[in-house]
Amino acid sequence: MRSTKPQPLLPVAAHMDVDAEELVAACRLLAEHRLFGLAWLDRSLVAARGFGELANIVPLGLRITDSVPPLLGLDEAVLELIEFPNKSFEMPNVALATVDGTGPRLNLRIYWMPSHQQFLLLISRVLSTGDLELGLARQVRARMIVEAELAQQSRALAAVNAELTRANRDLAEFADIISHDLKSPLRAMRLFSDDLERSLDRANNGDPKLHAAQIRAQSQRMSRMLTDLLAYSKIGRQTEALDAIDTGALVRSIVGSMPRDNGISIAVSGEWPVIETYAAPLDLILRNLVTNAIAHHDLGAGKITVTANPSASTLEIEIADDGPGIAPEWHKAIFQPFRTIDSTAAAEKSGIGLALVRKAVETTGATLTLVSDPAACRGTTFKLSWPLVPKP
Repeated sequence: MRSTKPQPLLPVAAHMDVDAEELVAACRLLAEHRLFGLAWLDRSLVAARGFGELANIVPLGLRITDSVPPLLGLDEAVLELIEFPNKSFEMPNVALATVDGTGPRLNLRIYWMPSHQQFLLLISRVLSTGDLELGLARQVRARMIVEAELAQQSRALAAVNAELTRANRDLAEFADIISHDLKSPLRAMRLFSDDLERSLDRANNGDPKLHAAQIRAQSQRMSRMLTDLLAYSKIGRQTEALDAIDTGALVRSIVGSMPRDNGISIAVSGEWPVIETYAAPLDLILRNLVTNAIAHHDLGAGKITVTANPSASTLEIEIADDGPGIAPEWHKAIFQPFRTIDSTAAAEKSGIGLALVRKAVETTGATLTLVSDPAACRGTTFKLSWPLVPKP
């Protein structure tokens, strides 16, 4: 039930010789004659209260763009008034359907009130319903609908262009990988095949079994590289449902599953909350960063720490080690597929782990910072800012 108690009105110019009681009485008179009504809306366009019988078309507690038919789907057009408070949003000469078809034709106009941080909806009765006025109203509404559709199409086109840009970048990156990095095991297999052929022709020219084993190792390495490259290409293209993730349980599971020498210790500290996020990319990033810290430690004993602290909008995670560090000139290169600093890296490692990390970071809206300078001190720290509100 709407109250007819006078509500605060828009400021009146100082030069108008009208006191507050006269103004309220005039407004009440016009409202009782169903000439106008007012509705106050919060920033989310939810109707909070109304004044006058005409305001009964606006259900309280609901968004006007969901409950008032002429305004359906026009959220963005109305919310733009917050940025342009000197303008108003107008929907002239609209007819609301009634059971007997006798409902009045109304003008709807919405204002933004910066001083009160709310919208004001003015509902006024149409005094003339001539054919020209009705035709103009239809044209205005049709234009607004077309503009809304064009804006939506523009946003969709921008999203498609961004996806095409990313796909072209990935294609160029793959071309470089295939033309350069995948040739390395092929060249090695060719050389080992030559050695094998010579060892078979000459009894004293090496062990054929050794050459065969080397060829097998290179073929296995190439197979791993192709498998990892396929996994790399799929990141960002797979859909995954949001889920409530206990980040503490996740990181403890990762640390517990890490194979390592007894001299390498991993400590987990800080505050690890339960958040609604995508589990797979967070698991991939943490697992590869911890694995990288273990794999490249150069001492028999070492320490890795994994720390988390939530902020207002992100979960700040640090993976730090006391290993040899990474020279600044390598900070970008290590995130490229198949790039490794250590030329003697084990054959079972393809060198794509940090590339997977980089791509997962990009597709989830997270950020990753590398801090390391062996010339100053040992150790490497990866700082991951994981969004608490996931990227759609």
